[in-house]
Amino acid sequence: MAKKSIPGLFITALIGAAVGASLTFLSIQPETPQLPEAKNSALPVPSAAEPMAFQVESCQTEITHSLAGLAPCLLVQAGGKRLVFGTPVFANWRGIGPLDAIFLFDGHPVSSGGHTSLRYETWLDGRRAPQLLVGGELSLETLSSLDDALLLSDALIETEEPQLDSRMAGFAVKPVPSMRREVLVFNTGDLQVFASSTLTPTGDQSLAYRVVYDGRKLDLYTCHSSNLVFDGPADASFLPVMNQSALTRLRERAVQSRLQARLGEITKVARTCPTLREAQQLLEAQGGVILTVGDELVRPEGTESQKPTAVSIAESPYQILADDRAENP
Repeated sequence: MAKKSIPGLFITALIGAAVGASLTFLSIQPETPQLPEAKNSALPVPSAAEPMAFQVESCQTEITHSLAGLAPCLLVQAGGKRLVFGTPVFANWRGIGPLDAIFLFDGHPVSSGGHTSLRYETWLDGRRAPQLLVGGELSLETLSSLDDALLLSDALIETEEPQLDSRMAGFAVKPVPSMRREVLVFNTGDLQVFASSTLTPTGDQSLAYRVVYDGRKLDLYTCHSSNLVFDGPADASFLPVMNQSALTRLRERAVQSRLQARLGEITKVARTCPTLREAQQLLEAQGGVILTVGDELVRPEGTESQKPTAVSIAESPYQILADDRAENP
């Protein structure tokens, strides 16, 4: 037998060592760790009311109850149509679903600055026509300019998602004239929306809306537009209210943590939003139930406690009021 050369022996030894090391490495490798399942791993699903229902719910997801009056956001479903009122800048629109129209309460960036992200959510979700956007004439010109500025971004998205049409990404704007009352801004025959407009002390245009479906009426107010009471009684009226004790606690925390932005919001809510009792007095003539952000349903004094609500109130992360207590919690 011929003797192996020294280089041959050396190479053989190296190969053996490498194989042995590989087997050893594989034998001591721990099992691949499994990531824990997320607690909230389900994808958001749009709220779906019955076709003939008249339903209202909050679309707030990321704000403290006591500050929700600063930028209300409501999803109203009636006659198979889905309408959003208010587009807060902090709102999470994932799962909002298709919308027939968006209504702005004012031109302030905190309460209306979420319209751009909502625009993209509905378009990426398959919207095939410009999104109807109703708001005050004083702010819609600016919003239209912002909409035009997104044309390049829309085109880039279309190259990645060829099924989308960038020409349909934007808004179809419908302005509400300043200082006008009960202007018809949405009409499908059985469902109408009327808008009333006023000016705030700072010159912004603030709006209130009346939604009419099948003879039933729902009025939607903000803290700035609570003086725009519509003619005739409503079955339900939404008006944010201020909880003074809760705001005081939030103010203390904001001061301690030097949260200047939150401190400004707290001050604004305290200055502009009514208390629950004041809200009852403002809407006493309307005679219907009063809805507000929180966890209880309040009726004006003098109404029957068992009177049925013509507008159903859906459960949501931030429910609109749910019982008959008359005092601010």
